[in-house]
Amino acid sequence: MSGREDMRINEELLELFTFLQRLGYLEDGQDPLMPAIAKCLYASNLGPVTVWPLQCAQNEFKDIIASAAGKVWLKHPGNFAFVLPQGNQKGNKHHVVTYGTVCCKAVAEGEGPFILHDSAQLVEELLTRLGYLDSCLNPDVEEAFGLFCSKTANKRALNEFGVRLASIPTACGRHALFRGIVLS
Repeated sequence: MSGREDMRINEELLELFTFLQRLGYLEDGQDPLMPAIAKCLYASNLGPVTVWPLQCAQNEFKDIIASAAGKVWLKHPGNFAFVLPQGNQKGNKHHVVTYGTVCCKAVAEGEGPFILHDSAQLVEELLTRLGYLDSCLNPDVEEAFGLFCSKTANKRALNEFGVRLASIPTACGRHALFRGIVLS
């Protein structure tokens, strides 16, 4: 690519970031773009959108914005949790041939993204949807939450937020902090 093409891509991304910031879906350039796109389209009832790879979401979102000229876009209500479940990122040559990369394999095995509405039961809803909690074999919320947090990828993601849930003494406190992370 020439430097000119590179600049065009950066300008397009800047336009998307500015659009999403103006509506409150992004606070700054550090926020992940995909959840903001998904929440914006969901709130404005303009989905669905491809979420992987991110470039597809960006291109589709740009096209949706262009085709919805004059549409009144809803500001971020702050009560959506975007979840992109992922499977194991370990793989072999067969997985790379099948999926393209081990990361693509993990996303494909995650069974698809979804959005949850904020509620007092958000943590329980999330754990249920991800298969950690159910009414028969896995009914203990704290056990399910502990298992979720102990998975390597989840632990790594929580560490990126600078969160050490184990250091919070009460289940209520851990759930409140986790709920805040999920909604961010």
